Amino acid sequence: MSFSNTNGPKACRKRKASGATLEEDLKVPESQEFQELLTFERQLDRLCGRKRSELANITREPPQKLKKTLRVFLTSTVETESDNAISWALRVDGKLMDDASMSRYEANRLKRKFSTYLQKIYVEFDTQDSKSQWSPAEWQRTQSTVECDGFDISRSGVPEKDHVQAKVLLFLDYSPPQFKLAKHLAETIGLYQATKQQVYVALWQYIREKSLQNKTNSEWIECDPYLKRIFGGENRVKLSDLATKVNPLLFPPKPLELSYRINLDPQVPMQKDTYEVEVEIDDPNKTHANSALSTHTMEKEVKELDDRISGLIKEVDDVRSKRDFMLLFSRDPEEFIHWWLASYARDNKEASSAAGRLSEEQRSAQYYNSSSVQEAVYRYYAELMSARRRELESKEQAG
Repeated sequence: MSFSNTNGPKACRKRKASGATLEEDLKVPESQEFQELLTFERQLDRLCGRKRSELANITREPPQKLKKTLRVFLTSTVETESDNAISWALRVDGKLMDDASMSRYEANRLKRKFSTYLQKIYVEFDTQDSKSQWSPAEWQRTQSTVECDGFDISRSGVPEKDHVQAKVLLFLDYSPPQFKLAKHLAETIGLYQATKQQVYVALWQYIREKSLQNKTNSEWIECDPYLKRIFGGENRVKLSDLATKVNPLLFPPKPLELSYRINLDPQVPMQKDTYEVEVEIDDPNKTHANSALSTHTMEKEVKELDDRISGLIKEVDDVRSKRDFMLLFSRDPEEFIHWWLASYARDNKEASSAAGRLSEEQRSAQYYNSSSVQEAVYRYYAELMSARRRELESKEQAG
């Protein structure tokens, strides 16, 4: 009986794990499914790589704001209590209006709680009567703020009039912060409310268009009549001082003022007033792209699954090696053991003599007269001389 080299004992004990690939001649019920899974995984990796490249291109684009309409609702309820006293409640809430061209998925991604659009809300009531008990209400964003869908303001007492006039001030939350520009600055650069960066860019563009930068010393800006109004009549200003001089001309934006009449007669139906406010929000596609690229949880899970698959493949290869070993041994135990021992003896002999053994070519004197050997000798002595020279130079510098 004879054994082939591929299925012999030497092949059995030298086979290594092949990563995440099963050998084609391994016949198990799940092998075909596994090969199909590997093919699908390669296709999925290519798709994920392409999408990841597209997301990276989106994140490299300058950030853009989307202008949307925020619809604000003001409603009130009134209840009668004992001794002519009443209790009433004012609710302020709102929602972002959906565009007709938007899909349901895109609309859901834009949904946010009403308080996320506000930095502060202040509600005051008609206090012409000195005996009025309707104190104002205020909410302001803090680091520990819990977002909500609306604000409820409740009051109770004996009314002096049949109605209460409420004034709601909404301070929008701009990110990055926006400012109202002073009159002369706004008229010059054509912006009335903007971020600091937008103001600086617009002012620099105005200076460039009017060629107001000093040609001899570019550090100075020569003021025309419009810039003189902005900078208090100065004839010229330093370029590095522009931000310092512009900042005092930027003021907090005015709040949105909403008026609402609360009827204190319980018999009157509830009144609902609606206002529409333009707000700026971040592009959800860019936000989603940033979060997708910065999330490492999925990558960690994929790596863990890859490690598990590699471990299982190694176990399968080990089991197959044992199976081949036992199968060959069962066919002819005597001949297999002789081959096994001879193979080990041959390997041990090769390993022990490989270090000090010379080839037949190296045993000949002619080998050492060849040009390659001469060049090796020259290189060896050149390296020794270079090392000695460096040693002497270092001693000379130290002395």
